[in-house]
Amino acid sequence: MWNIIGILFVSACIFIIEALLLLKHKLWKDFIVFIIFLFLGTGLSIARCINFPIPNPIELLTWIYQPLSEAVNKIFQ
Repeated sequence: MWNIIGILFVSACIFIIEALLLLKHKLWKDFIVFIIFLFLGTGLSIARCINFPIPNPIELLTWIYQPLSEAVNKIFQ
């Protein structure tokens, strides 16, 4: 529980510091990208903290390229 509170506290501090600078300079696109990555990082950190199974990105790449690899192997054998 304290881990989640710590993650939220650190995320809130990062948001306050960075968001004020981005809004002050009216960098709206940068602000939107910052919000997306901050929420994504915070969500993944909390999920990892509660032992939620987070898949490895290489598994997605393997799933995508496995049929292509098999087709190429069939051609060159």
